[in-house]
Amino acid sequence: MRKTQPITVIQDYVSEISCNMCGKKINIIEEKVEDWQLDYFHNFAIQYGYGSSKDGESYLFDICEDCLDNIIKQFVVPVSVDK
Repeated sequence: MRKTQPITVIQDYVSEISCNMCGKKINIIEEKVEDWQLDYFHNFAIQYGYGSSKDGESYLFDICEDCLDNIIKQFVVPVSVDK
């Protein structure tokens, strides 16, 4: 037989997302954000490897869709789009 008892678990969760470029924010708790609205922000994790001047550094940031579109427009070689 299994005996159970309640326990309290503390867990971190994302409560707010900000665009590192323009500062636009979305407060997930106060604004009662739907899952599909979170797709407006894109999370990036970049790790520089051996031989780079930034060897071993990691960059973590979020960019909103508007800022990402503006960055992509500046590319000399267009991105490939898969629909």
